[in-house]
Amino acid sequence: MKPNLGTFVTTLLAGTFATAAWAQDLGRVHFETSCTPQAQEKFDRGLAMVHSFFYPNSVQAFTEAAAADPQCAIAYWGIAISNRPNPLILPLTAASLKNGLEAVEKGKAIGAKTERERDWLDAIEPYYKAYDKVDQTQRGLAYEKAMETLMQKYPNDPDAAIFYALALNETALHSDKTYANQLKAGAILEAILAKLPDHPGALHYLIHTYDYPPLAQRGLDAANKYAEVAPAAPHAQHMPSHTYSMLVKHENAGARPGAGGQALAGGDISRRAAPAGLHGIRPAANGTGGTCEAAPRRQQHHKETRV
Repeated sequence: MKPNLGTFVTTLLAGTFATAAWAQDLGRVHFETSCTPQAQEKFDRGLAMVHSFFYPNSVQAFTEAAAADPQCAIAYWGIAISNRPNPLILPLTAASLKNGLEAVEKGKAIGAKTERERDWLDAIEPYYKAYDKVDQTQRGLAYEKAMETLMQKYPNDPDAAIFYALALNETALHSDKTYANQLKAGAILEAILAKLPDHPGALHYLIHTYDYPPLAQRGLDAANKYAEVAPAAPHAQHMPSHTYSMLVKHENAGARPGAGGQALAGGDISRRAAPAGLHGIRPAANGTGGTCEAAPRRQQHHKETRV
């Protein structure tokens, strides 16, 4: 049987796109779209930036994807998701919510070429729809549910699972000391990392997922790896300090092994080679140049933050 030249070229191009973002030191990602090759490359670059909260650069990358292919409706999903500079820090500004909703509406007006792309646009819409009338808690929960549905419909789409895990973190209640959402998100992300060990989003969100003293040990491997996977992303250089500082707190408090994982023994942080200067501190740096304050949780986001 003669080799299928079209299939070969498609496979070759897909491999090229998968390495495009990696070549720019942002991590290896690929979200298959129906857009032109030029738009696809810019889309993947934008997605890699989103996974490291690299804002507003991610907005620019997706805007360039839309310019490269005016029919690339899914690029507007990218612009919409990028208008959440750090979805764990709430509330978002009215301008961000307005821009996000306009991007969703523009993408839907163009009309995505595939059912999957239409589903991704539909999934992000509840996060922004009627933002001036529906509060963040309700919209966040609606988005979480939409992402769960998307993940179930596309079980082989790693980004569907990854963004669902992030949504679980966004809606987790800080008062819930069973860490139900976090443990569910962690199981999803660990399964992804077993197949894609260098995925920047899975590594990043796993650190956030276990950003609690009883859970921090579980995030240590991701913390030790994330900065190396995405060295060009400022937030990636900052994030490991979340885990290291939590472990220091846990160790100093005389923690014992429990539901959150094994306590450190004999200064395990130093043995695991945490970067110098990150022991017990959190630099004020994220993709926007601001502080990475906490992940405010649902209705409590006006009342309490965590560094």
